[in-house]
Amino acid sequence: VGHENAVRHFYRWLGVATEPRFSDIALRVRRLSSQPYSSAAVVQVQKIISYLGKKIEKGDSPADLRFLSTYQWLPAKGKSDRWYRPTELYAIYQAHLFDSQALFLDASKNIQDASSAFLEFIRVSMTPPVALVVKHLLHCADIGQAANVAIYQFLNNNAGDPAVAQLRRRYCLWFGNAYRTPEQVFWGQHPFGQYRWRLPEELRSASALLQQLHVRDTPDYEDA
Repeated sequence: VGHENAVRHFYRWLGVATEPRFSDIALRVRRLSSQPYSSAAVVQVQKIISYLGKKIEKGDSPADLRFLSTYQWLPAKGKSDRWYRPTELYAIYQAHLFDSQALFLDASKNIQDASSAFLEFIRVSMTPPVALVVKHLLHCADIGQAANVAIYQFLNNNAGDPAVAQLRRRYCLWFGNAYRTPEQVFWGQHPFGQYRWRLPEELRSASALLQQLHVRDTPDYEDA
């Protein structure tokens, strides 16, 4: 008593760490992931992600943690069969665009938001490929589930991607509580009553996408 600072400096001089060393965290990850999947182990892994998320900044590449990008140690949301490699998972930031087509890291949005630099370091995918968003939209159409409007915004921003062409002649445009094909809709008036539809003006914001899908202004004799 009375020599706390001196003792603290002495311990530091000896090499006693004030925070967990990356090498020790790496060892802990190996031990956790060597055990069968369990909810208790998932909680521990989530704590490790949260901690490293506060320590790793963009551009950092600590040698003791590089193996984490290829190691099976992460939990997947909705899965309890095994641990997963980071490259098998996606961050949840844009899950609403393709959640039927991919596996997502099982950690809260708060943890993932605060750990984005770390997740990039271990190569968890942050954004979806256009092909998976297209497949998700077609899946929603197959089961009659309303499409999230953000899907059309994403595809409009990526209208030049070859995967978008898969939507031509497919039921993929959700409005009026149903899916329509690009050939069934027009920007202008038509004389076909209940057999064709006029697009709502709010879809003008997706004009690049609709142009790629060959949506027309008015019908012609083939429609007749």
